[in-house]
Amino acid sequence: MSGRIVGIIAAAGRGERLGAGPFKALVSLCGRPIISWTAEALSRSGMISDIIVVGAPGALDGFREALDGVPKISMIVEGEESRAGSVARGFEAVGDDCVIAVVHDGARPFIEVALIDDVIGAALKWGAAIPAVPFVCTAKEVTPDMFIKGTINRNKIWEAQTPQAFQYDLLKKAYGSAPETAELTDESLLVETTGKEVKVVEGSYGNIKITTPVDLKLAELILKDRLRAT
Repeated sequence: MSGRIVGIIAAAGRGERLGAGPFKALVSLCGRPIISWTAEALSRSGMISDIIVVGAPGALDGFREALDGVPKISMIVEGEESRAGSVARGFEAVGDDCVIAVVHDGARPFIEVALIDDVIGAALKWGAAIPAVPFVCTAKEVTPDMFIKGTINRNKIWEAQTPQAFQYDLLKKAYGSAPETAELTDESLLVETTGKEVKVVEGSYGNIKITTPVDLKLAELILKDRLRAT
């Protein structure tokens, strides 16, 4: 199977839970916007030929400035209100010469090359693949009025991460057949609706997603430690 392997970074989120600015991906992390760290990390994979960044509506100039000089950025497109809609906009820009589309969260700046390449390799073999880690907490199912309905066996639960990789034709078919994508929380769920099995690759607990102020503080500690080691 030959063709381009294209990264799509979903970075249009407003980030209300982070509370550090109107556009989460442009929030500073150790002196640089989060999106610049994330895009740079994804670009280190030798398997990825180019990267499309889906930015927040009304903030594309800020994204262009943040990504200036980052390798492999081929396009910055405007996203939508929902994550699913934003990724769909990025996927529309990929082109039919793409063989694998790799979708990554803009707020996961610590992705390692080995994991990116493992997920891509699994997608080449199985059609669709995601990284995930075993769930470590006790999980409770809760009723709408906030009483415990039951305890879920955590041995069966894995926490999904990104990057998620899909053969282009498979993801295109999934978008074409999905009745509504706005409520989909990730692209593997979109593919699951077609009946296609998705391969799981063991991810990394270090591949954190910056969502809350606590996450941002943790990310600063991780990054400072890494920068000191280089």
